[in-house]
Amino acid sequence: MFKPWVNPPTQLAPAPRGPVLRPRPLGDMDPILGQVGTLTPTQKAMLFVHGVILLGSAYHGYVRNENSILWGGSWAASALICPTVTTAFALSQGFGRPRKS
Repeated sequence: MFKPWVNPPTQLAPAPRGPVLRPRPLGDMDPILGQVGTLTPTQKAMLFVHGVILLGSAYHGYVRNENSILWGGSWAASALICPTVTTAFALSQGFGRPRKS
């Protein structure tokens, strides 16, 4: 008996349906908000501490270099990469004090 490789849709047979697509809420698509719900309290506390270090380093770089936004951003970027060393440098330079000329 002959069996065709493909079955073309005809008026006699309904066309095959694909999966039913449903709109997803933003919380399902956002990787950050989707992960925050699964963090432990300790992880949330460490994330908060890292954010405070990042903002403090940005402030220190901004004030130390005569209100330069570029330097504030570079200090924030360095705090994002290595927060402990950046904090140590900021404290050793006198946190939030302008550079002496």
